[in-house]
Order: sequence, then C-alpha cells, then structure tokens
Amino acid sequence: VYMLYGTKKWLLFNLTFDDIEEEKRFLISIANKSIKEVSEILNSNDISYETRITKPGDTFFLPEGVYHLVESGGLDGTIMVTSVTDKPQNKQLVEKFKYLWPKWFHSH
Repeated sequence: VYMLYGTKKWLLFNLTFDDIEEEKRFLISIANKSIKEVSEILNSNDISYETRITKPGDTFFLPEGVYHLVESGGLDGTIMVTSVTDKPQNKQLVEKFKYLWPKWFHSH
C-alpha cells in the first residue's frame, strides 16, 4: 500500500476460528462498524490488533489473509495505490474470501 494523498486509519487483525461458519458469523457481526466499535469488539474477545495511520509517502506491506478495516481521515478524501506482488494467488484464500464476502468478490 502506498499513500499518495490524505490519511487513512487502519485496523489490522488476524482471526482464527474452529470453522468457517463461526468466522462468517463474527465477520457479519462487525460489518459496517467503525474502527472504534470493531476495536472494542476485538478487545472484548481477546483478539489482538494493530492500528496504523498512513500519510502521503507512507508505504507498508499487508500480508495476505490479514483482516483490515480502513477509514479515511479528513474531508478531502484520499488516494492510495495497492500493488499486488507477483506471487501466485493463494487459491484457498481466494475461495475463502469468495465464500465469506460474496458481495465484494471480483474475479480477475
């Protein structure tokens, strides 16, 4: 991720569940919530997380499979570039994402 303009606040976390249905229920429970609300839920479930603020010129690597929630800072909007590495796609992760978030799945 490379920030070109504006700021973004990131909430980054990993989830480990016994089965995908449990994970899906949890993800649905946090959908459309703010970073503040989700961090409170993560705290109450003893799920560790990291928050990060990116500003113009900042870069960072977001490993595949890391859940993240992003909010723009300010009213002027933001511009960022997300670049995918040349590593082959993790087909299991793609299928998991497709199942958990069918609304957001885009095939390439």
